[in-house]
Amino acid sequence: NNQRLFLAIPLILQYHFDYDMIINKLSSLNKNEADRLADKAMSDLNKFLKGKNKIILQVRPKTTIAKRHEVITEWYRKQLHPVVENLVAKWQKKIGVQTSHWGIKQMKTRWGTCNHKRARILLNLELVKKPTACVEYVVVHELLHLIEKKHTEKFVSLMAKHIPKWRSIKDELNRFVLSHEEWKH
Repeated sequence: NNQRLFLAIPLILQYHFDYDMIINKLSSLNKNEADRLADKAMSDLNKFLKGKNKIILQVRPKTTIAKRHEVITEWYRKQLHPVVENLVAKWQKKIGVQTSHWGIKQMKTRWGTCNHKRARILLNLELVKKPTACVEYVVVHELLHLIEKKHTEKFVSLMAKHIPKWRSIKDELNRFVLSHEEWKH
């Protein structure tokens, strides 16, 4: 019984597809159910791709769920890193601030965080599944915390100056699920 899981993912992740959930769910289904779920996921994805480039991540038949998760997480990180790198460079210059460090981390409750004293920002890995405007909003938001630590009137004014439509982008971002969690009870 030589089964392989193929997962097609758009090169530019503009829409959220919960691949982690699909991978976890596939392992608990019988073959017919798994095939139907995979076919539906592929059909939905292909509607967005419209024949454009895609990448196939392949794992061996008996690969554990943990290893599958690790493979896709690392792929997500590699996709998000250059996007964030470019945005941080662009906005540091525009805003006139400098981080000592920025990073990407899996977070459960925040899209980003800033350590004001150390001039460090961390961005949630889940941003890879969000529109670029949302990623840019989070980068600018966190960089502005290097100027203004709290969400004061000055902070809001700076947000409006740099991203005039920041409130609508924030609303869009907050309509997305922050992360997928498996609850066991």
